[in-house]
Amino acid sequence: MTDEHPPYLDDFSVTAAYRNKGIGSALVGAAEAYADRIGSRAVLLHVEKTNTSAMRFYERSGYAVFRDDGNRLLLKKDSRAGQNRRRRESGGDPVWNR
Repeated sequence: MTDEHPPYLDDFSVTAAYRNKGIGSALVGAAEAYADRIGSRAVLLHVEKTNTSAMRFYERSGYAVFRDDGNRLLLKKDSRAGQNRRRRESGGDPVWNR
């Protein structure tokens, strides 16, 4: 993976009976840890605009809208590697939620 092709979560969901048990957070956390290990700047995923509960989950997890793709939103969260790189490039603290 390179910065041009950051990790992308595709078709990510947790069955309704198992929601609110930390499973989604653990899976997203594993993807974010992988992004850090490979030195990627970010993790990307799509969410349907109508899926408001998923959108709230991702926002609480630190994701922000990166691009509007019609019926879906592309969300992005900077990895620790990306935050550290931005801090070095700017000569100071990272700018959060860009």
